Amino acid sequence: MNEYNKFLHGLFIKSNGMLGGEIVNQLVYNFGVTKMNARKILQRAVEAGLFKSSAPLTFGKGQFLYYSFSNKLTLEKIIEASENTRPPLYRLLRLLIINGGISSYFEALKITASPSVKNSSKINHVKEIISPLVDLGFLIEKMDEIGNLYILLKINSNGGDDENLYMQLIKKHYNDIRIDALFVADISRWIFDLGLSNFRGFYRSTSKPTFGVEHNNLFWDAYSYSNIRGFTGDFNNQPENNEKQTFIPIDVVISREYSKIDLDAFLSRINVHINSTKTNKRKALAVIVFVKISKHAYSAARKLGFLTISLEKIYGNNILKLIDSISNSTIDIEEKQSERISKALNEINNNGLNDQLKAVRGALFEALMNIVLSKIYSSSIIIPGYILKDSKITREYDLLIDSIRPEEILLVELKGYAGNSYINLGDSQKKGTLKYFFKSSVPLAQREYVSNRFLDNSNIKALFITTGDYHSESKDFINQMNKSKFKPSKLPSTILNGNELIDFLIKEGFKHEAKVIKKFYVDFKAEN
Repeated sequence: MNEYNKFLHGLFIKSNGMLGGEIVNQLVYNFGVTKMNARKILQRAVEAGLFKSSAPLTFGKGQFLYYSFSNKLTLEKIIEASENTRPPLYRLLRLLIINGGISSYFEALKITASPSVKNSSKINHVKEIISPLVDLGFLIEKMDEIGNLYILLKINSNGGDDENLYMQLIKKHYNDIRIDALFVADISRWIFDLGLSNFRGFYRSTSKPTFGVEHNNLFWDAYSYSNIRGFTGDFNNQPENNEKQTFIPIDVVISREYSKIDLDAFLSRINVHINSTKTNKRKALAVIVFVKISKHAYSAARKLGFLTISLEKIYGNNILKLIDSISNSTIDIEEKQSERISKALNEINNNGLNDQLKAVRGALFEALMNIVLSKIYSSSIIIPGYILKDSKITREYDLLIDSIRPEEILLVELKGYAGNSYINLGDSQKKGTLKYFFKSSVPLAQREYVSNRFLDNSNIKALFITTGDYHSESKDFINQMNKSKFKPSKLPSTILNGNELIDFLIKEGFKHEAKVIKKFYVDFKAEN
């Protein structure tokens, strides 16, 4: 063993593992060699089998973690080595541990501040971060039954039912992130009502909680823009477009404590956004909404000038009780699920939050109808928040029911509104209207399924339900649609209002669901 290898051997006796840069610096200091020669010395030692490296996993500037054959590469070593050398990798691994060994792909994109499309060699995409850890056996990727992708710490249970454990983790985590997504739309509306933003903004869908909103090649829980910039006395120089307006990114974590890694990832994404122009930096007013937040994260966020808002400050002290009621009420199809939904709606009503939590109420109505439709269409696959797109448009369906008996694709639009609300006839471009669904969303599905699955147009069915009613201008169109081939085989009409829905539910034996919908939706009158 030459003098260099003896020296390296001594280093590893004192350490469980060292980064390549540290070892090179030690060789330069102790032997006076150049950095280039020091790297060659280290490389030859590895090739001679004296030490092992973390290849293909690197830790900034292409350096590996080295360790002796008497040790092994562990997740703890990777986390320790990556904290200062590869912050995105560190944040992802810490998130996985915080979440009990799982992260949705959207959360991974957020926590690593990954772009939607890689456009710089300096920024790693989350796939590049994950890949070597999958190769080394630390991580595994899994999809749930409706196609959502998750990243999990690999389980080594020595012959146990690992697949079942993964599915249990996925099921629980989907429920957790759905709690986060449930409040995002109403939080965005609250920020707009305060006058902080110019419009309601864009936000995560309650029916697709594993997806975020993309803006400027990055992913967010929600965002908007504002003209607010402080008083200057210059009334003739108001910002006219997004380039001049203040960007309002919103970070929401409800199901767990908001931690320092969340803040660091949020700041990283904001920095990419505000530095994305060649001239002046963009301006940003960052908003963090939480139930719990660590002291370190709170202090750092305040120093950065971020708005830190507790959900309790928005909706009152009983919001935690409401979250507990909502938990587990939106996913599983089981006997007591509708009772838990009823309890959550009752909490919202008793605390006077019906108007403030419209999106949450809407999501609970969707969950209730999911129960009903899954029993009516028992031989089917039901996918919430299904997205279809072609070269021109993208459309999201509250539910897509792929039925075997009868063979049909049922597209479902659900509006859990107050009883005194009205749906407009609209047109193919106006969201939330009848024609937007029947003249734009449904034709897109017809093109997709008829071409790809050799279905006849008559196999594509549509269902539009509101717990309110429809404007009188819609009468002829409703009659036309109810007589069309869109009518589902197992429902009385293709378009139902609140009272018609209740009559149908009672007739089919869903008396409890009918009672809940009548009390909290049809009989509820929203403030004008």
